Amino acid sequence: MNKNSISLSIIIPVYNTEKYIKDCVSSVVTQLDDKTEIIIVDDGSPDNSIKIINEFFFEAINNRQIKIYRQHNKGISAARNLGIKKASGEYITFVDSDDFILPDYIVSLKKIITEHHPDIIDFGFRRLFDSTLLGEESYTYNKFGLKRTKNIKKNIFGRSLWYPWARCFKKDLFNKVTYPVGVKFCEDLMTLPFLYDNSQSVFHIRKSLYAYRQNPLGATSQLSDCAFDNLEQFLNKITHKSNKPYILLKCNIIYCLYMIARRKNNKVTAFDAERSELKKNLFVYKYLNPKVAMILFSPNIFEICKKTKDSIWKRKI
Repeated sequence: MNKNSISLSIIIPVYNTEKYIKDCVSSVVTQLDDKTEIIIVDDGSPDNSIKIINEFFFEAINNRQIKIYRQHNKGISAARNLGIKKASGEYITFVDSDDFILPDYIVSLKKIITEHHPDIIDFGFRRLFDSTLLGEESYTYNKFGLKRTKNIKKNIFGRSLWYPWARCFKKDLFNKVTYPVGVKFCEDLMTLPFLYDNSQSVFHIRKSLYAYRQNPLGATSQLSDCAFDNLEQFLNKITHKSNKPYILLKCNIIYCLYMIARRKNNKVTAFDAERSELKKNLFVYKYLNPKVAMILFSPNIFEICKKTKDSIWKRKI
């Protein structure tokens, strides 16, 4: 495969996903063309994931359609950074090794790259529960087609669904942006906003191209004490940013901090001042998720609503 001919690099970090890795890689290999490569980053996986890849995809490896790089276990951020460094494509995209891509993924991305050449391509996804692919399509925001980034940043930052696998990026957007090594939670939130800052144009495809394995406990339930510290540090890092997209991002971070503290039966009193200041920006309520807006406006009202909802569910049971 001619390195100079690669237009798209698909980066798959691998760690302990032997149960899913064959389906994941197969979904990509069956769509490959001669201008697309797969970059596998073995993040020190102790299971049989890499053995399975070598066994079932030997021909693609031999043809250099699949390139495997290894590192000691450093986490998803370091694995993605290594994948970006090794990628030959003008564009890069990410696939988690327990997920898979849907039909027409590569064809759809290449069509937009050829016709519009945007800095970022966003697209829809469908959720997986166990082995069941749900029919409902999900999107990270609700504006479609080719847009100037500055005109839709409020929509993107307001939703704050920072899934890297639901996007395709020009590689050069990462020239001055890297994933934060050592951060185990919310690393995407700490990286992707800066890529949108560096971009001029975005194309949002109104089609699901990705199958995402949904955690049955939900995203916020997985946020740990470590995530709290990471988010607090990042919030301090962007304190000086006062434009509307970043005001919306701060609102979402406050929401995450509140939900982590709430699970521990603590209150995020340390951020009451920030919350009070942020809620004065009336424009935010147009863009925020209702739960985020409610916590921003009044945590007490949120708690009352939550208790009422829980009480109703208990009566039904």
